[in-house]
Amino acid sequence: MTKLIIDRPTIPSRQLSRYGDGHILRLVTEEAEERGLRPVVRQLSIPGTDYDWSFGWLHGALLANGWTSRGCIGFSSTDDDKRSQFLEIARSYIGASFSVREYRDDGNRPDKYGPSVKLHLNGEFVTQNIFSIYGDRSPDTQADERQALRKRIPTELLEDGSRDCLLGILAGILECGTMTWNRHFEKPRAVIRFGTSSHDFVTSFDRLAHRLGLRISITTTAPRNQSRVTYTVSPSVPDLWRLGRDLHFATNEAREYWQEFLDQERPRDLHDIIPIMREDALHIMWSSFAGERNYSIAATARRIGSVTRLSAEHLAEGQPRDIYPQLFAALDADNILWERINGFNRTKSSALITTEKSR
Repeated sequence: MTKLIIDRPTIPSRQLSRYGDGHILRLVTEEAEERGLRPVVRQLSIPGTDYDWSFGWLHGALLANGWTSRGCIGFSSTDDDKRSQFLEIARSYIGASFSVREYRDDGNRPDKYGPSVKLHLNGEFVTQNIFSIYGDRSPDTQADERQALRKRIPTELLEDGSRDCLLGILAGILECGTMTWNRHFEKPRAVIRFGTSSHDFVTSFDRLAHRLGLRISITTTAPRNQSRVTYTVSPSVPDLWRLGRDLHFATNEAREYWQEFLDQERPRDLHDIIPIMREDALHIMWSSFAGERNYSIAATARRIGSVTRLSAEHLAEGQPRDIYPQLFAALDADNILWERINGFNRTKSSALITTEKSR
């Protein structure tokens, strides 16, 4: 099992002015790079304005638990509310007559892991207003390869979809994945993730996540027996929390979960770090206004060159901007993430399969 973090390109020095005071950010970057940090874009712009939340949710649900074929749209879930919402939203977009059949399996057969309930929406033109959720079959694809291995978020939605549409895709995927709590800690921790065997799904989800300002991590599990390599994709919980009520869901269970999630304290983010200039850290350490907490934070910053964003915000409280322009410039550049160059098992999303390392 291997945990990978998507590697995003470094912001060129000449482009730093897009995110704040270019001159000061270049000074920050020069020292940050000496400490092993590099600036990357937190959130890409969203060029599209087409399609709405429901259209996005429909495709997200199909990607997570559905399939399409000539004359049929399928969706699998034992949750009555999910099936009901899927059917209601699908009806509004299909725009043609179709029949609905429900198939139930108690899961008692040896080849089944548990009970299942499947919806089949059948009709000659049932898929005419739905984008394909499958990529093209490559020349080296095995003849018996399952369609699910070629799932990916439709390019039309990633390029032309509005922000509401992209949020709908995210909601549909997560709602049909895992949204639960790890209650083995003093404070419950949110567990939000989904699994897939499709490499293309992972790389297209990374594009979606980057447009919505989400960092993601991927855990790969090697194939066993007749299985394929599987990917467990986990969006950053602090980044999801930043989306707040902009992200909403179709079913009551998911809405209640999200409300409980947002009612929690701001999640700690140990990977959203801010570079601190050595000179600034030393000055704050010996300032008569530092206090014990800020002295400790500044001492850490002087030693390793960075602290978490929350700690940097504590340092900046009550400090004059003209004395610490680099500190405030780094904090104000909210669309820049400072990532460590070393210390992580990183990979480009296009090379997930070829750069795996065992742990």
